[in-house]
Amino acid sequence: MLPLIINGYDKNVANSQVDKLLKHVRLSHQAGKYPKELSGGEQQRVAMARALSHNPILILADEPTGNLDDYSSQLIWNLLEGASEQLNTTIIVVTHNIPQSMSIDYKHFHIEYGSIHEVI
Repeated sequence: MLPLIINGYDKNVANSQVDKLLKHVRLSHQAGKYPKELSGGEQQRVAMARALSHNPILILADEPTGNLDDYSSQLIWNLLEGASEQLNTTIIVVTHNIPQSMSIDYKHFHIEYGSIHEVI
């Protein structure tokens, strides 16, 4: 909630947004815990929810699912897809693992030796 309050959101609006996002990342039951009390995957899911909390126009994500189990990875990809579709957020992801189930339009680029090539 703190980043929202710092950005001028009303406390009730911030609380509602936090509740909604924690439900999306399936962590409502952990709402009162400190970061050190969460697993690494849970911390990463909370970080993604925090990144989405103020409805950004752009998200830059470097390996957002790199160290996550399949369940948490799918939740993160679903959040990113939802942000793209529902909030019209532009998402730029650097990853070695593009999910097969990607249901949104995207462009795939390959970077090698300082050159960028679109994969068609």
